[in-house]
Amino acid sequence: MPGYTSALRVARSGAGARHHRGSARAWAAALWARFTLMRRAAETRRELGGLNPRLLADIGVSRAEASREAERWPWDLEPDRRFHGRGTGAHW
Repeated sequence: MPGYTSALRVARSGAGARHHRGSARAWAAALWARFTLMRRAAETRRELGGLNPRLLADIGVSRAEASREAERWPWDLEPDRRFHGRGTGAHW
C-alpha cells in the first residue's frame, strides 16, 4: 500500500492536533457520562430493592420484580423487556 508505514505517528500541530484533542475530549466525556449513568442505575436499583411492599404496590411492581431489577449489574442498562408496556412510564 502506498504511504503505509508501521512507524508510530507523531502528534501533529495545528488543525490535526486540535481534532485529535477534541475527539479525546469527546471520548472522555462519553465515558464519564456512561459511568455516571451506571452509577445512577446502581443507586436507583439499590433503592428499589429496599422499598417496602406498600410503596412497591403504589408503583405496580412486585417484590420479585424489584428483587430481580435490584440484582442486575450496573452496566446492564438495556430495558428489561419483561417490564415493557406497564403503562406508568416507569420502565427500567
